[in-house]
Amino acid sequence: MKEKLKNYKNLSPYEIIQTLKWRNNYQIRKFMLNKKQISLKSHKNFIKNLDYPYIKVENIGVFNLKIKNNFIEIGLFKNPKTKKVGKILLKEALNYAKNYSNKKIILYVYYHNKKAINLYKKFGFKIVDKSNNILKMEKK
Repeated sequence: MKEKLKNYKNLSPYEIIQTLKWRNNYQIRKFMLNKKQISLKSHKNFIKNLDYPYIKVENIGVFNLKIKNNFIEIGLFKNPKTKKVGKILLKEALNYAKNYSNKKIILYVYYHNKKAINLYKKFGFKIVDKSNNILKMEKK
C-alpha cells in the first residue's frame, strides 16, 4: 500500500506543531544529532529554509533526502506513538529517491540504535565507515 506523502513546505499549521512534537519527543531526539529541544520559531525557520525534500508520511513519520553530486543521504524519524513503522518509512524514502536516478544512498545511524541498523541491513545497506559513535551505511 502506498502511503500519502506531504512535502514539509506544504504542512498545515496543525502538522507543523505535530511534527515539532515528534522531533522534540525524547524517544526520537535521542537518535538525532541535535538532542536539544527545538522551539516553534526554529522549527518554522527550518521548514522555510529547506532546500531538499523533507516529506511527512501520513501520521507515521518523516523522511528527508539530501541530494548530493554522487549520492543521496537519507534521514528519517517516526511518530513516537507508532510502532513498527520503520520499514514503511524506509520503503517510502527509497521509492522517492528513485526520482533522482541510481545514485548510491547513504545514511548515518548511532551504534546504539540496533533496531534501525538491523532494518537498514535487511534493505541491503552495508556499514562503510565507523566514527565516534556513528555508523555510515551505504546502499548502491
